[in-house]
Amino acid sequence: MGELRRVCIIDELHNMQFYESRDKRPLNSLSLQELELERIRLPEVAYTNKIKQERGGATND
Repeated sequence: MGELRRVCIIDELHNMQFYESRDKRPLNSLSLQELELERIRLPEVAYTNKIKQERGGATND
C-alpha cells in the first residue's frame, strides 16, 4: 500500500511540474513521509517565490 501511495504522490507532483525535492533530490529517491511533506511544501514554496519575483525580490532557490 505504501508503494502505491508513493507512486500516486510522485504522479501528482509531476502533474504540478515538480520533478525534484526542495533540496534537489529526485522524487523517486524520497520516502513516503518525505513525499508527503514535499506534496505540501513544494506548491507553497513555488507560490512564495512567484510573489517575491513579482515584487522584485530574490528567491530562495
